[in-house]
Amino acid sequence: MEMDVDVCILGGGPAGLFSAVTLSDSNLDVCLVDKGKKPLDRIDSKDVLYGIGGAGGLSDGKLNLTPEIGMETQELGISKKEAKKLIDFVDEVFMEAGAGEDYYGSQNPERKQKIEELKRRAASNGVNLVYGPQKHIGSDNLPKVMDNLMKRLKESGIDFLTQTEIKEIDIQENRFHLQSDQSEITCDHLIAAPGRSGANWFREQANKLDIEVSYGPIDVGVRVELPKEVFADVTDVIYDPKFRWRSKGYDDMVRTFCTNPEGYVSTEFYEDLVLVNGHAMKKSKSNLTNFALLTRIHLTKPVEDTKAYGRKIAELANKIGGGKPVAQRLKDLKSWRRSDEGRIQNLPFKPTLNEYTPGDISLALPQRIVMDIIHGLETLGELVPGVNQDHTLLYCPEIKFYDSVYPTSNYLSTNIENLRVAGDGAGKSRGIVGGGVSGILAALGVLKDTKSKEMKPKKLKYEI
Repeated sequence: MEMDVDVCILGGGPAGLFSAVTLSDSNLDVCLVDKGKKPLDRIDSKDVLYGIGGAGGLSDGKLNLTPEIGMETQELGISKKEAKKLIDFVDEVFMEAGAGEDYYGSQNPERKQKIEELKRRAASNGVNLVYGPQKHIGSDNLPKVMDNLMKRLKESGIDFLTQTEIKEIDIQENRFHLQSDQSEITCDHLIAAPGRSGANWFREQANKLDIEVSYGPIDVGVRVELPKEVFADVTDVIYDPKFRWRSKGYDDMVRTFCTNPEGYVSTEFYEDLVLVNGHAMKKSKSNLTNFALLTRIHLTKPVEDTKAYGRKIAELANKIGGGKPVAQRLKDLKSWRRSDEGRIQNLPFKPTLNEYTPGDISLALPQRIVMDIIHGLETLGELVPGVNQDHTLLYCPEIKFYDSVYPTSNYLSTNIENLRVAGDGAGKSRGIVGGGVSGILAALGVLKDTKSKEMKPKKLKYEI
């Protein structure tokens, strides 16, 4: 099958979907290609990384509606005021798709007072608390929301090619040619939003096409699980709190990420690696809370390839765990001994992850990261009593690959004419809302270049 379109969007995650939303009122022929399935078809097969909705599409759907989380406005080439307009549009689109209108927590004076007190305590311990308006769609609701969004886009004339894996990108006579086993797509404008799962493949294409790209950082650490009551004073006022600080000794940037009150720890398959993650549902609740504790890793010459470094860490952890995540009590980690099944069973709670190997995280992760974790939990324990306790359970490895960064100019243009990048896999975002914002920007650039500025969505209050 051959297709000839004005715009091709590569990747059906939040970045690709919001590029499509932004172009849906134009008279341009647009197709969106993804190697995975439709949202509702992904559930039974547990296609976590690929498919319409992207990796975020089978997450628990946390929407952090602030420029302070999930994006670097400088990297996007916009101000925080401009970012807020794009965020408001992302929120509006999700509401229309069924995400709901309620923000987590009320804006009453009592809640504000608790947040300010928490922020003051954090600052006195050298910790920055980042927060803003949040929504929680829930991993049980998000696939339906993504399906509604896809249906709306199809009704607007966007063509979807699912289960279509692009093998090669070529440029001939200033047009892009995308080759798959089933089809060849030719387009004037290409928006590449490959996601973290497609980042390595797109980097190979970028090197072949002489697209400028550099190595970015990765985040490496553990998933922490503990009784929900321990974190309740925080999560009752901020659903997904973001704590950031510099570590003792190494001065690394350490942060909490993806807090899931009454949630579940899960296994994530990234390429051939077994990683850990977490999620929470709207209806089905556990009695535990989990969050990621991550260290930011930068590499410089002569070894700059953070992706390769992260893979080696994950491969070693998978070897130690026999192909399963490694689980360890904090008490055992501090005592430099492995956890065995008996020690795990003596916990005052049952772990929510069913498949794991009791073990020693200090054998699986570099010492620098292990010390950042130990000191990090001590730091958090000063803010949230009960975090730094013997029975706190740790799983590894949790790794976030943001390892490819593409230098861009206006509207996320690369050095190749009419080729734009967006989303996590291009180093332009970290999460659903940030991905959506970057996808909107890339599509606005297409509208500008095609002299179709007046055809942007009417609800998008952003001047091109």
